[in-house]
Amino acid sequence: MNQPCAGSSTTNLDYGVKKTVCAAEQNREDVKQKREEWKEFQRTVDPTKLIFLDESGVNIGMTRRYGRAAKNQRVMDALPDVRFVRTTILLSVRMDGTIVPIIFEDALNGDLRSVKTIV
Repeated sequence: MNQPCAGSSTTNLDYGVKKTVCAAEQNREDVKQKREEWKEFQRTVDPTKLIFLDESGVNIGMTRRYGRAAKNQRVMDALPDVRFVRTTILLSVRMDGTIVPIIFEDALNGDLRSVKTIV
């Protein structure tokens, strides 16, 4: 059976054929060639020079929406209005274990040089 997607498995002997959807561009010859070139290039990369980036966001305005109270009593709570306050953590990790974190207010949606760092 011809596999439509790179790296996908479409046959399950117990249940027949399963459908896997992928980008049709993967089947074009020029894209196949570029994928092969990328695989060859990866073999030449020195892993010690790789830097992995991870971004996480924190919304400190999250609170429980429900609480417990005596029958016919309402749970009352107060919290600051921080609906639009976001904190972003950007972290770089190298193969040798070196970690460099940057913590800043707001979302990472622009020029990183213009953000106000917290730490």
